[in-house]
Amino acid sequence: MKYFRMSWDEIMHERSWANICMLMATIPDHSVDNESDGLSPAARMANSLMQQ
Repeated sequence: MKYFRMSWDEIMHERSWANICMLMATIPDHSVDNESDGLSPAARMANSLMQQ
């Protein structure tokens, strides 16, 4: 998790699954994808996980 400057132990033992999903959803999408909802793939994944 170098993007968030967290160690492996911090990710595995100190952060919840929901917090990690929300952090991943904040990463900007740089692809040239014309999706109608305007969400990044990480944000779509976080939304689908939260709806389960």
